[in-house]
Amino acid sequence: MNFFQRYESECRRMDNLLKEATSELCPSCDVLFHEAEAMGCCGFCGDMNAYRDMGSSSWMSDETFLKLKIKYGWDERYGFLDLNTGCKIPRIYRADICLTFMCGELRKMLGPEKIRMLDKLTSRILFDRYSDPDNKMMKILDEEFV
Repeated sequence: MNFFQRYESECRRMDNLLKEATSELCPSCDVLFHEAEAMGCCGFCGDMNAYRDMGSSSWMSDETFLKLKIKYGWDERYGFLDLNTGCKIPRIYRADICLTFMCGELRKMLGPEKIRMLDKLTSRILFDRYSDPDNKMMKILDEEFV
């Protein structure tokens, strides 16, 4: 298994660990961001340029980000947030904050064992992103859009 296959596999494992809890918890979130008029922690996706403005954009080129916007339907107000289903883009493309943030309610729902597993997965995913001196990850991501 090469590093990118490992990266994809770890993102899928993360999806599997979070899917049930987030599909139950997130749509019923009562945190309303008044400016975005969107529920939950993803409410500023559009305003924050898919949270790339938080300093975690160096691993993905602007060109790839533009292609993501076209492919997955960027909304100027909500970004990649679909108010009914959540994030439109696969986890492999999400900003660092989207991979690491878990609200208190989600943490309670998951419990300590799953949180430890998610923390380990997140560490490996971020390591894969930023320990890539030849930018192989970027080349593979760009190739997906060819």
